[in-house]
Amino acid sequence: MGLLEFFWDVSQQRQIDSAASGVQRAETGVRSQESSIAALEARIDRLTLVTRALSELLVQHAQLTDAELLARVEEIDLRDGVRDGRLNAGGQKCPKCGRVSAARREACLYCGAPLGPPNPFAGA
Repeated sequence: MGLLEFFWDVSQQRQIDSAASGVQRAETGVRSQESSIAALEARIDRLTLVTRALSELLVQHAQLTDAELLARVEEIDLRDGVRDGRLNAGGQKCPKCGRVSAARREACLYCGAPLGPPNPFAGA
């Protein structure tokens, strides 16, 4: 084996090692994402269970109908102007200057006037 072949082999081995290292990093990233997805799925399952329980309690104790509950869901969905099955917490309109600040703020970003308590569902 000549000197040129030796350096070629060393170069190839470095590229192989680099690729193997990249694969390991990618596999670690995938495992991390899988863990995050599993946690989100567990949260969704829990929220679905709680929502179902609340719905059944409202029907049973407040004599609300499923149709009334579904109508309220649609009304809330449309508050942001888009029927998309998603809740958009949006912002809060300032009673003093009329501008919109982030939903989680307690005071207007523009004039400093109190906005009242932040929306407990902002970012939910």
